[in-house]
Amino acid sequence: MPDLPWSARGSLPPTYACFVTATQLRLRKYWNVPAHLWQLRTLRRQLREADGLLGFAFAARLRNLTFWTISAWVDPDAAAIFAKSHAGSREAFAPQLAASTDVSWSCLAEELPISWPEARHRLSAHPAP
Repeated sequence: MPDLPWSARGSLPPTYACFVTATQLRLRKYWNVPAHLWQLRTLRRQLREADGLLGFAFAARLRNLTFWTISAWVDPDAAAIFAKSHAGSREAFAPQLAASTDVSWSCLAEELPISWPEARHRLSAHPAP
């Protein structure tokens, strides 16, 4: 699966502090991949309609059963509202996960989009339990 590039939804002044989240999910088995790809399709649609979203991107390495997401929000509250609305589908998918890591941080709007090396570096600093 090719990486889905940064999809910008909004913009802010360059010095505005925004909130970024990154997630790494590793699936247990290859047969979970089709269901997860369907889940990502649904997540993309939900993100396009989310209030407070500045942009998002997805990446996957199917050989390693690993998926990444990055999203940038106007503030932590907007991200939390989306996460709460998305929690049910994530909980339902949890049994298919071997590991899950989430990190968040603040950055200036001029630093968007966040690069994959930056996101992976931050995720590797917080390994899954």
